[in-house]
Amino acid sequence: YETVSMVLLIFVLVAFYPYRRHDGQLLVVLMIGYAIHRFINESLRVEPSYGGGLTLSQWGSVVVLAAGVAIEVY
Repeated sequence: YETVSMVLLIFVLVAFYPYRRHDGQLLVVLMIGYAIHRFINESLRVEPSYGGGLTLSQWGSVVVLAAGVAIEVY
């Protein structure tokens, strides 16, 4: 499922490329897409949770998602 998810993300990026409005927007879409993918992927695994009931990788995904949104807003 990891490979399928990443191939789908590549297809989304290739399809989005002609519609980008400014430089760096494709990177933002990649950051947001990968953060969502990683968060869901980590929820399927059994790992110890930290603060807020999320795993360390899920917290990393939240940070990457927030950074992607912040870059797009900026």
